[in-house]
Amino acid sequence: MNPISKIALGMTAEKTVTVTPEMTVGHFVAHMPRVYATVMMILHMEMAAGASIASHLPEGSSASAWT
Repeated sequence: MNPISKIALGMTAEKTVTVTPEMTVGHFVAHMPRVYATVMMILHMEMAAGASIASHLPEGSSASAWT
């Protein structure tokens, strides 16, 4: 069986994040504002995407660790 056969367009998941100082641009680059860093937002979007398909993947798959 194809391990991704149960994955379909439109699957969704949510990730709620409280932005901390360590997730801001100013944390990574001196003298920059302490606003939510794009790189952190992308990470959280990737985690939500992984969580949306994790239950449909074989045990031990990398995305299954994100739930």
